Amino acid sequence: MLQWVFMKQLLAAVGVVIVIITIIAFYFSWSQVTNESQRLQGDIQYRSYLVVDGMKGSIQPNFTNKSSLYLQNVVENFADKQRLAGLGVVNNNGKFLASSPTMSSGIKTSDQANTIITNAMDSDQDTGNFVTVHGNKYYVYASPLQENKSVVGALIVVQNAGYIDKELRDLWISDLTRLFIQAFLLAILILIILRWLILLPIRNLVDSLQRTRKGDKKRRNIAKVFDNPILGPLIKEIGSMQQNLIEARIAASEEARLRLKKFDSPWTTERLKAFVTDILKDRKIFVVSNREPYVHTKEGNTIDYHFPASGMVTAIEPIMQATGGMWIAYGSGNADKLVVDQSDSIGVPPNDPNYTLKRVWLTKEEVKGFYDGFSNEGIWPLCHIAHTRPIFRKEDWREYVKVNEKFAKTVLKEIKNESNPIVLVQDFHFALLPRMIKEKRPDATIGIFWHIPWPNAESFSICPWKKEILDGMLGADIIGFHTQLHANNFINTVGRELEALIDMDQFTVTKNNHSTAVKPFPISIAFPNDLQNHFHNRTNEAKKH
Repeated sequence: MLQWVFMKQLLAAVGVVIVIITIIAFYFSWSQVTNESQRLQGDIQYRSYLVVDGMKGSIQPNFTNKSSLYLQNVVENFADKQRLAGLGVVNNNGKFLASSPTMSSGIKTSDQANTIITNAMDSDQDTGNFVTVHGNKYYVYASPLQENKSVVGALIVVQNAGYIDKELRDLWISDLTRLFIQAFLLAILILIILRWLILLPIRNLVDSLQRTRKGDKKRRNIAKVFDNPILGPLIKEIGSMQQNLIEARIAASEEARLRLKKFDSPWTTERLKAFVTDILKDRKIFVVSNREPYVHTKEGNTIDYHFPASGMVTAIEPIMQATGGMWIAYGSGNADKLVVDQSDSIGVPPNDPNYTLKRVWLTKEEVKGFYDGFSNEGIWPLCHIAHTRPIFRKEDWREYVKVNEKFAKTVLKEIKNESNPIVLVQDFHFALLPRMIKEKRPDATIGIFWHIPWPNAESFSICPWKKEILDGMLGADIIGFHTQLHANNFINTVGRELEALIDMDQFTVTKNNHSTAVKPFPISIAFPNDLQNHFHNRTNEAKKH
């Protein structure tokens, strides 16, 4: 997760650099295109002026006495030599007296062209501008003709101007293509440099620190980045701190090991890890519950998480943080699917992962029947002997069985490659789960803890599927309750409803050659450290007296 965040930040930094370079390059391209446009427009205007200047000597003197035939011959002669789009001569009323064969009829009738001609004669000065006729772009240049200091007509030069837009368009394409190639190569170069000089060293550093935090006592993972020219000194210093942390952890582990059999010693994370390692021999723990320990929610564009209000989660989550393993639960948050990987898993706690949360997805129908229906409207009031009568529906029972089978399939998939896994099933939502798992994996050690009371045998007998629930629970190797009374009630219920061998001395139930221990395991709230120390000191004082 941290590496992905860093990669996103790196890509964002590269993107900012590319955007800045693009803006600068775009500005220079725009400036170049603007200058080129001005140059081409000035060039076409100057060429038009040269044509007019060359023709005036043949047309302007004694203009009013020249015949249309004469004017036509002059126009055609110049038009052929200059390869113009058109040449023309108009009188002071704007009527064409002569025009070259290449002159478009649209030019003669164009309001834009007529405006240019009129403005030139009215202002008695050369006037030129671009016009568009039938989708073609032209440059129309009009120069007034004078006789006796009066404007008597105008000489018109028309040139094709479409090439200007084409050249400017080609220039834009050329510059933008070059810009894209340069930005792409620059981004690749920056990524390569940052990857080798920053990303890989930081990745190795993070990996090394994570291994250290999780109990790896080797420092070799960080040594290979000491020669980094940028981060080398920093990483060396962190390496020294890491070594000190490893040595402190070794000392703490040794102290925890020595205190392992001293029951009056306060429980710490290190002592719990040492205890679990000694008892479980590195066997992986899989916790299964309906409620997940971390719920991801989305508001607007922000994804956050919260710790649900649950006594079960509060009791078990610290153990999972200390021992690691996997917690399999229903993904209930509206952003849960957005943060998991391809296997629907995520490391938790999100800011400092110590174990894996595997999420199972349920449909609205499954939640309604399995959770709202059978679990909360049936089992919960039944076990609490509530004033509200339990409600048992066949459709709710079908969804309950279906969801238990879905979770069983998920658990079996996760423990497929595990040897002698430990599966801890939580609460009344998964009474059928122990038997489903045990039938497929007899080598698995399965426990189920019933977090609510167990009623007396007479009260439980009203459940239509009491035998199925009891048989499912007896698939576990151990069943836990909060109190001895609840354990006694369960034993009595089994004796009344099932054919099984009950050993009241060992408090076990044997059914189909499989024995299940039934024990009380009181679960309390987690005391703050100052209260733990207070009670620990009071205990020591009492021992002295």
